[in-house]
Amino acid sequence: MESWQLGLLLGILIVIALGLVFRLEMCHKSLIYALKEANSDIHKLIGAKNLEIDSELIANVKDELSGTIEDMIGSMRVPTAFDHIGGVIANVIQMREQWKIQKEASQLNDGSLMNAQPSVDPYGTSQNET
Repeated sequence: MESWQLGLLLGILIVIALGLVFRLEMCHKSLIYALKEANSDIHKLIGAKNLEIDSELIANVKDELSGTIEDMIGSMRVPTAFDHIGGVIANVIQMREQWKIQKEASQLNDGSLMNAQPSVDPYGTSQNET
């Protein structure tokens, strides 16, 4: 590849990357604006300027979440050889079923299993009649 083509492609990639960064910044600003609007709406509905949440409540929620995550991670196990063999068998069965579906669909398209009705032109007469 010539150097000017490589430079052009690199320039296009840089412009696209800058565009994506700009779009990300605009989404970030939009999200911040929406959150501030939601915050002010909540304060208007509640009627309080400063909303305080008890630190004990936050600690209870944090403990509950950490306990749930620890239980979930603790119940995970490393896959065994039987798990891998089961995955291979499931993949083979899936491939067979997809092959059967494709075979049936090709038979439908050939017209051997299903006969299509004659199409009708816009004036109500069949195209097969002349």
